[in-house]
Amino acid sequence: KRLIQNLLVVLGMLLLLIVLGEIVLRAFFADRIYGEYGFGPGYVKLTREVSLNSYGYRDVEHTLERDARRILILGDSMTYGAGIDNLNDLYGRLLQNKLDDEYGVGSYEVIILAQPGYSTFDELRALHDIGLSFNPDIVVLAYQLNDAEGPRSREGFESLYFRHYFYPYAVGGWLYQHSFFFYFFESRMKHLIRAAGLEEATYEKYIKHLYEPSDFLEQHKRALGAFVKLARSSGADVVVMDIPTLVVSEYPFSDAITHVHDATIPHGAYYFTLLPTLSAYEPAALQVSFLDGHLNEKGHVIAADTLFAYLNEHKLI
Repeated sequence: KRLIQNLLVVLGMLLLLIVLGEIVLRAFFADRIYGEYGFGPGYVKLTREVSLNSYGYRDVEHTLERDARRILILGDSMTYGAGIDNLNDLYGRLLQNKLDDEYGVGSYEVIILAQPGYSTFDELRALHDIGLSFNPDIVVLAYQLNDAEGPRSREGFESLYFRHYFYPYAVGGWLYQHSFFFYFFESRMKHLIRAAGLEEATYEKYIKHLYEPSDFLEQHKRALGAFVKLARSSGADVVVMDIPTLVVSEYPFSDAITHVHDATIPHGAYYFTLLPTLSAYEPAALQVSFLDGHLNEKGHVIAADTLFAYLNEHKLI
């Protein structure tokens, strides 16, 4: 009986500490927790507050009738602006401002079709289903390393994307996004484990796995080619902008750059990578937080400036 009493006291104290931790984090550190994004409470907050246009995309409203030259940008969560609160801080909207300043308001219209989780196959579908309806003059494919994902590509790497120390996983996932205390504890544990190299399934291994020779990689190569050919069939110029993952050491994903380059250039696309520009900065200066590698506001400014300069340099605008 005494043992049971002691256990109940300990459990009660732990519960009290958890409740107090939740209260303290919400009362004094909410802005920081939300700002980390990291697919925790910040992710939930952004998805609740973000505004979508009538086509279901995070952008201003557009009509099919055109009054200006059009630049269509397709991409994933990076182009969508994961971790960016203000729509006007996205590189697509910043590009619009630069075009307005340089060539006059109404000369160009930038249209963004991007969703978190989009792969090249999704972007090809979006281009076919809606993108070409805008009759764009330039189509920009904003490419990210994980755009090569497809069915079963995460097999063996599930823990990299959905690992929780609380079972069942579904409960752990809910707590990670809705409990500040659980998110704070688990996110720091994950960070320490990964920093110490104790996690077998790493992001670097996963990306290299995606670009290993396989039938699926050949399918992805054909999808990239099909994207370029479809856009060019409508008379649009195609620019592939490679947005690299921010790393401290030498860039380990040169195979991915070669893959995308070789899959698009032969079909008439322009290709460039942001790697030389972004690698001049420490990753911490450009990413949303130490838990999330999406570009922050400064990163989006650099992406907009570099894309604008590239379009000018190649006389596409």
